[in-house]
Amino acid sequence: MHTADGQRAWSSRAANRANRLKGLATGPDFGIARGTVSGTALGRLYGAPATKHHYEGSYFDYIRLDQGRIVERVQQADILGQMRQLYGRVLGVARVSAMLLRQHPPDHPTQSA
Repeated sequence: MHTADGQRAWSSRAANRANRLKGLATGPDFGIARGTVSGTALGRLYGAPATKHHYEGSYFDYIRLDQGRIVERVQQADILGQMRQLYGRVLGVARVSAMLLRQHPPDHPTQSA
């Protein structure tokens, strides 16, 4: 998904979405950004239903460049922290894992023994 597409998808699921850049480092062949994102969950986030609750989570984004083109990108977000804010402390790791697995089916069928 392109960044603009991703931004539109998130905007439709989260009202009052704000992105606060807290740090940025760049070099001739890399860039690293870290920050926080916050908003109100109005639509499905990571397969979980809307709660209309406010959340805030941290993230980082790393890119590696080769001749001015992005050749590697790594993004990491505190999804578990976000889910705990939206669904409360009773939400277990197993439930979060189940929601994430349902959203992205495997590329290949499961092999049976």
